[in-house]
Amino acid sequence: VIQVAALLSLGLFLGWEPAGNQWPLAIVAVLGGTSAFAGIGLILAGRLRAEINLAAQNGLYLLLLLLGGMVIPRDSLPESLSNVVQGLPSTALADLLRSTLNGDTAGLVVPCSVLAAWGIIAPAIAARRFRWS
Repeated sequence: VIQVAALLSLGLFLGWEPAGNQWPLAIVAVLGGTSAFAGIGLILAGRLRAEINLAAQNGLYLLLLLLGGMVIPRDSLPESLSNVVQGLPSTALADLLRSTLNGDTAGLVVPCSVLAAWGIIAPAIAARRFRWS
C-alpha cells in the first residue's frame, strides 16, 4: 500500500494525469500480481536451499523485469519471443497497469486471464509443494 501510494504520488507530481475510471481494475491487478509472485516465491523457497533460492529469485526477477515489457519494449523482441512472454505474469501485470491507469480498456482479456491463472495456480502449487526443511 505504501509503495503504491508513493508511486502514484510521484507520478502525479511529475505530471501524470490519470484517465478513465479503471482504477478498481488496477487494484485487482496488483492483488493478482501479488498472489502470483508470492506463489512463485514460495514454490522456489520451499524447494531450494537459502543461498540458491536467493540467486534463483534475483535471476527470475531480472528476467521477468527485462522480458515483461518494463525495460525492453515487447515490440523490439523477436515475434516468437514476444508471443511467449505474453504468458508471463510480469507482462500481464505491466499491461494491465499500463492500460487501466491510462484509461485504455481495449485488449484487457488476455492479460486478465494470464494474471488470474498465475494468481490461482502458483499459490495452489506452492500450497501443495512447500516444505519447511
